[in-house]
Amino acid sequence: MVVKRKIIGITGNPATGKKTIGKLVSKSLGYGFIDLNHFAIKEECIVNDDGTGSIVDTNLLREKIVNGINEKDHVIVGHLLPHVIPRRVVDLVFVLRCSPDHLVQRYAKRSYTDEKIRENVMSEAIGIIFSNALNVYGKRKTAEIDTSRKSPSEILGIILEVLKNPQSKELGVIDWLPIMARNDYLRKFLV
Repeated sequence: MVVKRKIIGITGNPATGKKTIGKLVSKSLGYGFIDLNHFAIKEECIVNDDGTGSIVDTNLLREKIVNGINEKDHVIVGHLLPHVIPRRVVDLVFVLRCSPDHLVQRYAKRSYTDEKIRENVMSEAIGIIFSNALNVYGKRKTAEIDTSRKSPSEILGIILEVLKNPQSKELGVIDWLPIMARNDYLRKFLV
């Protein structure tokens, strides 16, 4: 008898809490933990690294990770998740979202360039990663969580509740455009 392994995906823009939350979920459930960025480096899936960011061969990464996952249950985290982990492999994907106000502060602490801040804040504002996840995994397998004002333990609690009761998940309720307009980020980041 073949027992299907459970794969939980966690994705989102940088600084939304993917690794922190992924490790908490992994530990709480007793699942293995895979960080796609570290896996890509370890498995030599980096095509180019210009110092501002790495270009990953997503086809190679997909092949290596899908073939490399053993029968153990896993939590897989990374912004590339929708480009690498096929729908058939994952059971549920959590998209971590974060207010542009919080992201600007977090990116400044990480010493991101102005260009990198702009790209990532605009990506979050218009929901690119959320949209990618929804397109790949569909409504049934996708949930989103606003991590802006929640502690890691609160986010873990939400995830564990959704895993027990999938009807409790939220989807399509986050809209950052009013914050972007109110704080003049639209003009600042679009110019």
